[in-house]
Amino acid sequence: MGVLGDSLVYIVDNAARKISYYGPAGDFVKSDFLEWLPVRYRVTPGGRSYMFLSQMDHLFETRLGEDVTRFGAVPDNPYGFGSGMALGMLTTAGERLVYVPAYFPIIVQYDPDGSVRYVRGTPDWGRVDEPKWEQRMLGGMAAYRIVGEPIQGDANEYGGKLFVHTLVDSTGAIDVYQASNGDYLYSVRLPGNHYTYVADERVFQLVRATSTVNVYAMEATEPQ
Repeated sequence: MGVLGDSLVYIVDNAARKISYYGPAGDFVKSDFLEWLPVRYRVTPGGRSYMFLSQMDHLFETRLGEDVTRFGAVPDNPYGFGSGMALGMLTTAGERLVYVPAYFPIIVQYDPDGSVRYVRGTPDWGRVDEPKWEQRMLGGMAAYRIVGEPIQGDANEYGGKLFVHTLVDSTGAIDVYQASNGDYLYSVRLPGNHYTYVADERVFQLVRATSTVNVYAMEATEPQ
């Protein structure tokens, strides 16, 4: 899901290949149906959309009106599921795309034409384990899955900073970068490992299996 401006909420339905929009009171506005599976989807302030594609020859698609560009090479593998290993989160910085892979400690920013603006390494917190494909037999047929723990979660841009939720041991952390150039600024440890969203120097955590949202102020401190 995401928010356009300060009032329009959009919900991505992967199975139905549609994006539905709702007003501030929860009122339904419209649904847009897509040609491809919208695994990840983000919209910039200027109305440009970015989508992570599934089972395609490119990882990303961007649209602005009739202008459509696909980019990002799919990693080679022997099973035909290249986008699975590259799965990650998307956010935007201005009209650009920021891609945060789940299994690899990097962040990548792309210009709207698909060219790479920068690639930056991220703190791995000592727990990077290169993912691998594992074969299992299900009902007499070979099936494949990724073996490896994700190390990065959701990402958001706010006020010129990029906030990346890092999955660290039993809690978690927020790694903060300068959105324009990817320079690392600081990290903040979290009190718990729940679904995390950052905006306006606040951390919002939806506590698992409840309707409780914890809100924390975020302050940078000198490393100990």
